[in-house]
Amino acid sequence: MKLSGKIALITGTSPNICGGIAEGLADEGAKIVCVDLNADYANQCAQTITQRGGEAVGLVCDVTDEDQVKGTVQRAKETFGGVDILVNGAVIFNRKGVLNMPLAEWRSQ
Repeated sequence: MKLSGKIALITGTSPNICGGIAEGLADEGAKIVCVDLNADYANQCAQTITQRGGEAVGLVCDVTDEDQVKGTVQRAKETFGGVDILVNGAVIFNRKGVLNMPLAEWRSQ
C-alpha cells in the first residue's frame, strides 16, 4: 500500500483513462474523490473502487466553474481530510471539429 493515507482527487472519471487511474491509485491504498460532470460516471467510479475494498466518493463538478471547483475541494476536505494528489483529466468532447469551431469555444476547452 504505497499510497496509504493519501487522498487523490481525480477529474474526468468516466470509464476511460482517468477511471482506470482512480482504480489504480485506490489499489495502492489512496482514498479517492471521483469527480465528473456526469453524476453516473462519478458514482460508478466510486462504487467500483468501494466494491474492490477501497474508499471513494463520487462528486459532480463542472471544472470550468470556479465555485463548483472550490465546493468540490471543500467536500474532499470534509470527507477525507484534504487532497494530496490531483489528476486533472476532465475533457470536453466537441463533435464540431477544429476547423468548424469558433475561437471562443476552442478556448473554453
